[in-house]
Amino acid sequence: MYMACKFRKILNIVSVCLVIILTGCGKIENEVSPESSVESDMDKIIFYATILHNYQEEKYTDSDIKYYFVVQNDGTVWTMENNCNYEFTRKFDSRDSSAWELADHLENIGSLSAEDTQKLSEYISRIDVTSEDYDSLRDDGSNPDVIDSFYYTYKCPVSDVEKWFTIIEAGSDSGDFYKTYDENALSAVRLIESSQLFVDWKEKINRIN
Repeated sequence: MYMACKFRKILNIVSVCLVIILTGCGKIENEVSPESSVESDMDKIIFYATILHNYQEEKYTDSDIKYYFVVQNDGTVWTMENNCNYEFTRKFDSRDSSAWELADHLENIGSLSAEDTQKLSEYISRIDVTSEDYDSLRDDGSNPDVIDSFYYTYKCPVSDVEKWFTIIEAGSDSGDFYKTYDENALSAVRLIESSQLFVDWKEKINRIN
């Protein structure tokens, strides 16, 4: 009788230990590490914008930093920075996914709505890369003699362009240096500019000095 009770106690202890071990393992397997939460496939990017402050503007002391606003095909928005890292620039421009490993201050700041994400994807899928465009150097021969507070770009991937398709490159005060006249591309820009995530990000960046 004594041995039977002792055996039951041992079985109970073993059972409790097994439950704890299995439960603990389950928690470890389901835990998402910060690294794995970063979706780093360049093929998932459908749009991105950049801001670079002008070194001639005394109010800014970060003119060596380029700020990125990146939208993925599920609507997720990431922001990141590049502080004079040529390797990052080379890899990002060539759509090399390993660029994410070199980004500074990588942060997920939220997502576009499902409706806006779908609209953005549709706009980009309809871009005609042969559309007319404006190039200030080509069309006007020179850029205006204006000191811009910052420079910005809007770009996206399209099937016929190996790297990125440029929608707009501009200065905050001098206006467009380059701009496609493709209406779908410009609609994509308007959608992003009306997003509160973008508005907040832009205001935050331009407050930095």
